[in-house]
Amino acid sequence: MSVEYSIIIADPPWPYTSDRMVLQGGTVAEGASDHYSTMSMADLCALPISHVRPRNGLLYLWTTGPKMAEALELMRAWGYKYSTIAYVWDKGHSNPGYYTCSVTEFVLVGKRGKAPRRLLTNERQLISERRRRHSQKPEAVQDSIDRMWEDVPRLELFARRDRPGWTCVGNECPSTEGIDIADWLRKAG
Repeated sequence: MSVEYSIIIADPPWPYTSDRMVLQGGTVAEGASDHYSTMSMADLCALPISHVRPRNGLLYLWTTGPKMAEALELMRAWGYKYSTIAYVWDKGHSNPGYYTCSVTEFVLVGKRGKAPRRLLTNERQLISERRRRHSQKPEAVQDSIDRMWEDVPRLELFARRDRPGWTCVGNECPSTEGIDIADWLRKAG
């Protein structure tokens, strides 16, 4: 039996192709590919999200400033229409950047059809939590989503841990470690 997830959150392993930043003192800044395998935009866009996506629902999509255009492209490829920036995460720690130091990440929200029934309004957009290990996201985002929307099936893609009340899928997630997300999506649908 297939499940359609009315709320999906994803933290894609974005491909970064720019040259590595050499910091003052000569050290080279680490990138995503130093910590985990990334995916090409073509592979991200081709993920069979339609197997688990309902006619009505929300997609919360993590992105960084340099990947904003790709995030909008991915949202469209997965069948969602961009609505707004749902959350801004102030990591409390600067990462090197080409123009300014990067201290924030963003969660965009897209809609397909109607949103689930809202239980709470006026959740805060700004989340200020110190960064921990590379790419570990603050639980405050999902806490907020859980408070805001009715109890509907929830899916986290590219998860790194399990979370009660959510189906979490990712090759670093204890319950699905090493799994291919595209295969999981096909089988789930």
